[in-house]
Amino acid sequence: MRHFILPVIIVFIAFSCSKDDNEFPTNPAWLNDRIAQMKDNGIPGMAVYAYQWKDTYYYHIMNPISSCWMCEFYSYDGTLYQFGPADLDDFSQNAKMVKVVWEK
Repeated sequence: MRHFILPVIIVFIAFSCSKDDNEFPTNPAWLNDRIAQMKDNGIPGMAVYAYQWKDTYYYHIMNPISSCWMCEFYSYDGTLYQFGPADLDDFSQNAKMVKVVWEK
């Protein structure tokens, strides 16, 4: 019986430690360039947040001195997203913030 339990435990541990397929992808080059610019601008409180929404990855660049809430919201490929009235409700109800990419 002992010889049976050890292999079962090893298999269980191996499957428990498998990589999560929903892991957020690495930062695209355009975002790394934008972060480098923000590091040099001297504005405290800047941040970049990664979201998953509508089965797509997005980045929100937060500027604390801007009067616009979601002015810099980009798809993974760097395209600026234009929110419509229904989008804001959907985003607030269904978007998932995955991680903080960068903060100043």
